[in-house]
Amino acid sequence: MAEDGVPTIKSISSLIIDSPPSCLEFSPWQRDVFVVGTYSLEANANKNGAPTSQQVRKGSLMVLQVKDDKEMLEYLSSFYYDADRSTKGSYGNL
Repeated sequence: MAEDGVPTIKSISSLIIDSPPSCLEFSPWQRDVFVVGTYSLEANANKNGAPTSQQVRKGSLMVLQVKDDKEMLEYLSSFYYDADRSTKGSYGNL
């Protein structure tokens, strides 16, 4: 807490992910667990490598837990979705 009584926010950890994060949601049942959602639109290319007007939707969900005693984040699970390739599945450990 700052001297003026206003709470301060500090970073306890950072994580580099493949796509820009689009949302973050804490669990109402387990307040130390949260999900980070990513979403991106990527241009498709034709056989010659030229971009087309069609876009590919890609995204992921990562589940993380805040560890109070260590002031760090623990990776729990993730899910990846690629609409173009219909690839869905879980990642291993990050």
